[in-house]
Amino acid sequence: MWYKKSIKTHILKLHKKSLLLSVLFFLIALGVTLIQTYISYENSHNILEQTVKRELINKGNLISLSLDFKGLKQITSDVTNTEDNSKEYQSIIQPLIHAHKKVNDIKNSIKYVYTTHKIGDQIHFGLDTAPRVDADNDGKLDHAFLNEKYDTPPEELLNAFNTGEVQITQNPYSDSWGTFIGAFIPLKDDSGNVFSVLGLDLTLDQYLADLNLLQKWVKINIIITVSLLFIFSCILYFFLERSNELKLQFLKQKDQELLLIQQEKLAEVGLISSSVAHEINNPLNVIYLHLLSMKRKIDDKEKILNSISKIEEAYDKIQKTLISMKNFIRMDDATKKIIPINEVVLNTMEFLKVKTKYYDISLNLKVNPTISCFETQISQVLINLISNAMDAQENDKVKKIFIENELENNKVVIKVKNSGDLIPSEILKKIETGFFSTKDKGKGSGMGLMISKKILENHDGKLLYKVEDNMNCFYLEIPLDVSQTEVA
Repeated sequence: MWYKKSIKTHILKLHKKSLLLSVLFFLIALGVTLIQTYISYENSHNILEQTVKRELINKGNLISLSLDFKGLKQITSDVTNTEDNSKEYQSIIQPLIHAHKKVNDIKNSIKYVYTTHKIGDQIHFGLDTAPRVDADNDGKLDHAFLNEKYDTPPEELLNAFNTGEVQITQNPYSDSWGTFIGAFIPLKDDSGNVFSVLGLDLTLDQYLADLNLLQKWVKINIIITVSLLFIFSCILYFFLERSNELKLQFLKQKDQELLLIQQEKLAEVGLISSSVAHEINNPLNVIYLHLLSMKRKIDDKEKILNSISKIEEAYDKIQKTLISMKNFIRMDDATKKIIPINEVVLNTMEFLKVKTKYYDISLNLKVNPTISCFETQISQVLINLISNAMDAQENDKVKKIFIENELENNKVVIKVKNSGDLIPSEILKKIETGFFSTKDKGKGSGMGLMISKKILENHDGKLLYKVEDNMNCFYLEIPLDVSQTEVA
């Protein structure tokens, strides 16, 4: 009875641990993703704001070029002159109206353009392109008459007079015409003194549409991210539970070999899973940026096609990453299959691509014969040897790994060499025994080489260690499939 009770207690602990790790992974990954999404949103928002402000200033500068500075100073110099139907007034304002219409477009239009000037300490209106109507129904004409006093000038207008620098209103304003942001462009005479300030208001319809699109993308991105993280958490929970089942089989069955092989495989998946998530997140950002670029360049067919091509490349990258992970973690190696040896090597390297990105990997695959094998088991041996080679050089400045193959007496020999320190003789005697590891706690189970040796023995092969070219070198010897001819 005590034995059954112990098993039940062990099962309960394993279930709790699996659930806790899955939830912890989900929460941490979600937190990191939300922070990244917030930073991306803020950056994009700032870019939109800067684009609007830059466009407003550019249009203001273009409009100011149409002004007759001398004539403007002349008609505004007399505070008693309020006649804005005079020939002098019309001769100055007509080019301004023409310039106003010229810089306008459908998406980003300038509502009104006007000038202001100082008489004493008071600010007065000069030219004004607004019609003499009350379009916004506030009880006042939208048009400001010549030399009409500006009762409550905004702080940005005062700063433009005082500093001689372009000022942008901090907060947009809305009326029946829409939502706007204002700019004040100082007009200077030949002496560099500000004699007038050009004011103009830009509609924010396009900015608000882009901001709305950005906010929708953020919501969609969060939904997709949460969904993906939930799926990954479920997958992680599944693998943890699978690992738990194998641990329980260890207590119930005599077949320990299968258990150890699957545990080692799950350990490799765990070490690589975070890198895979990062590898998928980058193409997703590429897809979003090009979708936003396509919207902005809707009339440019060539640039749209280029963005579509980039999106396809990002999709292919995600697909390859997921396929390589799926191929390794699958549990369907019930029978051996005939396969070219280089296909096993290249599939393994594709699976390890993220993990090995900071290592100099040299592939020299001279031959490509077919072998009869359990593909994921041979791949597991290669992953173990390559991971050991990486760990041996973790703190080295030069990190080189050489993988090559050759034929020898109806066997294919795969060599995995690394430029790390040679294995001492006293450790060499222990490395193929179980539960022996020179790695830091949590990095290695001490079972990798023992399992690899057992896998190769089950394939009628061998795992050997030699020193070649003053480097650590592990030999994998696997018999050829004699019924197959060599694949070129």
